[in-house]
Amino acid sequence: MRRLVPATATLLLVGLIFWCQADGSLGAEGPIQREFWLSTDPAVEVLTVTYTGGMTNLVTKHRVFADGRFLLQFISSVDGEVKRQHELRLSDEELTALVAIAVEGGLMEHNQKPYQEKLRLYRSSDGGNMTVDINLDRYRGPGQREWGPASRSVSVSEIAAARRHFPKVEAFEALEDLARKVNEYRHLAEEKGE
Repeated sequence: MRRLVPATATLLLVGLIFWCQADGSLGAEGPIQREFWLSTDPAVEVLTVTYTGGMTNLVTKHRVFADGRFLLQFISSVDGEVKRQHELRLSDEELTALVAIAVEGGLMEHNQKPYQEKLRLYRSSDGGNMTVDINLDRYRGPGQREWGPASRSVSVSEIAAARRHFPKVEAFEALEDLARKVNEYRHLAEEKGE
């Protein structure tokens, strides 16, 4: 069973396949078309959100697997040992919506280079880093005719500062939205684990 994963808030079930398109617009070019499949292999991490740095020696890793497992890990930045972890199960709809935040927000196409220099100016010494790794079985983005496997990693220091200084950058908004949603699941996983 393969799922074509939606990139809008509304999910349509067509047979065993979830289908959807991102509905955004850029000037006169019309809607942005982004479509993707998630792996059906339960061992595949489809999304990983990692926080490092800041005022802690713990790395916080949120690992999301193709079967809906949400694994929250606190890892020592000194020795790499997992200090504690919690697990939560996401429904297909929750999994789809979570990945869609990243894809619909343009993270698969985001080019960090134009912003790197300015972002360094706004970085504080105790600020943390957010890294998002996306692993799609197949993806077709704006202007692409062919489907293909797609993996992408996007990293930014102090996402709040990036949003404040670049409010119109779609990917920074997506990172902030993704951080908010992952944080909701983090709290649920921690509550469940107590």
